[in-house]
Amino acid sequence: FVTQEDIFDVIERLFKEVFSAIKKHDLKLPFQRMTYHEAMNNYGSDKPDLRFDMKLKDISDITFKSEFEAFRKVKEDKGVVYGLVAPGCASKSRKELEVWVEEVKKLRNLPLYWAKVENSTLQTGIAKFFDPELQKELITYTSAKEGDLLLVVSGEWNKVATSLGMLRKKLCSELKLIEENQFKFLCVVDFPLFEYDEEEKKWLAMHHVFTKPQDKFLDNMEKDPGLVLGNLYDCVLNGTELLSGSIRINRPDVLKRILDIISMPEEEAEQKFGFFLR
Repeated sequence: FVTQEDIFDVIERLFKEVFSAIKKHDLKLPFQRMTYHEAMNNYGSDKPDLRFDMKLKDISDITFKSEFEAFRKVKEDKGVVYGLVAPGCASKSRKELEVWVEEVKKLRNLPLYWAKVENSTLQTGIAKFFDPELQKELITYTSAKEGDLLLVVSGEWNKVATSLGMLRKKLCSELKLIEENQFKFLCVVDFPLFEYDEEEKKWLAMHHVFTKPQDKFLDNMEKDPGLVLGNLYDCVLNGTELLSGSIRINRPDVLKRILDIISMPEEEAEQKFGFFLR
C-alpha cells in the first residue's frame, strides 16, 4: 500500500519542478511537517502562514493564579487562556482595540482582553488583576517587550486558538511583517478523525467518513473517538491550502465502526453513498 510519506515525496518533487520552471526558484526539500495540534496550538490555524514567527502562548497556568474571576471560571470549566504578543502595538487606541474585540466576538463569541507592556510592567486592561510578580512571570514567559501589546482570549481550546489565529493573520498584514518572495511550504498531518457537535450531542466525521484511521487507534476507536487520528493531510503554502488528501478505508468492518461512532443508520449510509460502501 502507498504510505503518506510516499504521497509527500511525489507532491514535493512536483512542486519543486513547477517552481523551478515557472518561478525560477529552487525549493528546498523536504517540506516542513507539522501536526494539526502543533499548528493549532502555535498558530491558531490548520494552514498557518510561516513567513513570520508570531506564535500563540498557552498562559493558562499563569493567568489561573490571577485575581481575575473570568479566568477562574474558565479553569473550572476546564478551558484555556492563550496570549498573543502584538509587537509595538501598546500605542493602539481603545477605539482600535474595540474593533478587534468585536471581530473576536463575531468569530467565536469570546471576550478579548489586553494589557500593554510599559516600564517592564503590565498597564491598563487586565493588568490590575495581576500582582507585580505575576506580571513579571507573564512578560517573561510570552517574551513581550517594551511597547508591545498582550492580547488574551479565554474559553474552549479550539475557539480560543482560532480567535487568536485570526488576530495573528490580521496583525501580520497591518504591521507588514511578511517579507515578499518567500515560499513557506508545510505538510500538516495527524488530523483528528472525529469532532464533537455540542448542539447535536454526537460525534461527526471531521472530514469525511472514508478516511482511514491510523493503525494504532484501530483496536479502541470507540473508547474515546476524540483521540483518534486519521491518515489525512494538507499541503499549505504561505497560509493557503493548496491541496489535501487522505488514505481511504479499505475494510468494510472498519467503515461500519466509523458509521456507528457517528450514529449514522445503515439506511442513511446506503442512501448517501451506497456505491462507496459496496
